[in-house]
This record gives sequence, structure tokens and C-alpha cells, in this order.
Amino acid sequence: GVNGNWACALCNNVNFAVRDSCNRCQASKAVAMSSSGGCGGCCGDMGGCGGAGKGKGKGGAPVAGMNGNWACPSCNNVNFAYREQCNKCQEPKPLMDMDQMNQMNQMNQMAQMNQMNQMNQMNQ
Repeated sequence: GVNGNWACALCNNVNFAVRDSCNRCQASKAVAMSSSGGCGGCCGDMGGCGGAGKGKGKGGAPVAGMNGNWACPSCNNVNFAYREQCNKCQEPKPLMDMDQMNQMNQMNQMAQMNQMNQMNQMNQ
């Protein structure tokens, strides 16, 4: 990369040369440089790669709901599954995401309906 800057192969973030770990995903420089899928410093010396590396297997931004990735309820940043707090606002990872909560609510409603049906059948 430019001036020794390096692109993290795990998340495609371009890091300044002085960094020993990626400032986006915290992967160590050794791991991030040895993995495949990065853009190899194609993005200049500031910022991230944007669209580089998308759709090519590893690398790129996480997608909410895919492989356990989750969206922060406070700032809507999408985080990789392994994160225990949002890497943008440091909000703790929710115990359940909205899809899981909706599924639980639907299952609870179905269970309640089944119980009501059983009680109605017993009363007839």
C-alpha cells in the first residue's frame, strides 16, 4: 500500500502503516495480511475500500442476519457476529435481534391460541 499502509483482508479496511491491528475489526496485522480476499492497499492512504471486495467470498461489510451478523439497535451499524459490542457506538450486543424477537412473539401467540383452543374443546 501507499506509505506502508495495509488493507485488512478480513474487512477490507485500509489501515495506516503504524497500526499492528485493524482499527475496524481488530484483527492482528499478521492475520489480516495473511488472509485472502483483501484489496491489497488499492484504496489509497485514507479511509476504506467502499465496494472493493464485495461479493468475492471473505471481505467486505457484514450483512445483518447473515452468519449471525447483527444490526445495532442504537445506531443501525451492522456488526460481525463475533462482536460483543457495536464497533461504532459501543452499545452492547442485544440478547436477541429483532427477527428473533418477532419469531418468539409469533411462537408465543401460537402457543396461546393453541391453549385457548384446547380449553374451548374441553368446555364443549
